[in-house]
Amino acid sequence: RRTTTCQGPHAVFSYGSNGLEQLRARCRNAAIEARPAVMEDAVRVFAGSSKRWGGGGVASIIPCPGQNVHGNVALLSDE
Repeated sequence: RRTTTCQGPHAVFSYGSNGLEQLRARCRNAAIEARPAVMEDAVRVFAGSSKRWGGGGVASIIPCPGQNVHGNVALLSDE
């Protein structure tokens, strides 16, 4: 499903359990490649709950000066 009007490729930052393997599964493309990346001035938090995860917290990223979130960046096409 297209969620933007801009032409790709689109940079996608993945982190934690939403890492590269999950991105490959969601896109049904085992060939997706990514590079290590750091999102500066941000922190990962667990807010809300998910029935899907047995009521566990859902990860999100919020601004937080001086902190960093480590993950990966993949470039995805519109295809």
